[in-house]
Amino acid sequence: MSETLTLAELSRILPLSRSAIQALTRTGELPAERKGRRIYVRREAVEAYLERCIDALRSRTRPAATDVATSIPVINEIDGELRSGRRFLTRVEINARMVSTRARILDISEGGMRIHHARALHIGSEGKLSFEIFGLQRVWTVRGRIAWSHLASNGYISGVVIADESEIMADAIRSLQSVGAIEPDRESLKRKRESRMQKTLERNALQQPLGVRG
Repeated sequence: MSETLTLAELSRILPLSRSAIQALTRTGELPAERKGRRIYVRREAVEAYLERCIDALRSRTRPAATDVATSIPVINEIDGELRSGRRFLTRVEINARMVSTRARILDISEGGMRIHHARALHIGSEGKLSFEIFGLQRVWTVRGRIAWSHLASNGYISGVVIADESEIMADAIRSLQSVGAIEPDRESLKRKRESRMQKTLERNALQQPLGVRG
């Protein structure tokens, strides 16, 4: 017998609210059946829906990370401030809006993100930043600050620092990961480990007596 799930159970599994799941059942996007006062969805229907979402996401274009002209740095405020937390690269298009400026997310972490946008954003400007992904009826809204900005082809690439919104960002990252929209930036982690190791070696060398150094 096929396994069935209630809307409450699905809301704990999928990155969607119960009302959003109910809306999907009403439109037929997520086939369901009613038994008494409860609505049930078959496991196969859930898996088919997720596969459609992933296929739709992957079919949409994303701004290539290499699609950047020779960058002209405008300012580079403490880059480490933006890189708090593990960084993830986008695999599909994730739309964002910084105040009234439309953008696409290039990479994301709990502490910030890089965005590509056509209109200039002033360094130090703050405001509401919202972002969403096609196929998920979810919009995340946080407060962001433009930490740095580079001129790039077809616009600009800017770094946004997110302050005091760790729970929202953690939820967003979990949801985006669950549908395969982002993946860990393993190269970045490798570079950080190598840099940390190099600094440790240099610090140890400086702490040794002069006669001991090779």
